[in-house]
Amino acid sequence: MKNTLLLFFASVSISAFAQTDVSLKMTYNGNPVCKYEVTIKHGDVAIGQGVTDNNGEVTFSQAMLIASNIDVHAHKQGAASDVSFDMKGYVVLDDNNHSDIRMEELLKQITSGSGMPESMFADSWGLSSLECH
Repeated sequence: MKNTLLLFFASVSISAFAQTDVSLKMTYNGNPVCKYEVTIKHGDVAIGQGVTDNNGEVTFSQAMLIASNIDVHAHKQGAASDVSFDMKGYVVLDDNNHSDIRMEELLKQITSGSGMPESMFADSWGLSSLECH
């Protein structure tokens, strides 16, 4: 009986984690957020890394998911600038482990009631000058 319970708890613990492909599509006002290095996380633990393509899409192979809520960190280094942003508590994956991230919606949430213009964040995150060619 003791071994059976141990085996049961071990299988439940292992099944709580799922290795699966995760995909994101990032856009800002309908334009792709391209060539950003993206890290997906659960808290402070990185579970996948990739780079958005010219369509703003990135796929993370065999990410170790423990929940459908993920945090996203994006970074882009250019000749004239170095930009990055974090999305914590904003991204929820659908049943296919995919999320369409519309950055304009995030900016509205961040600036709502703050008196700060959305353009300030868009500029500092490199979203005002997206070049995907």
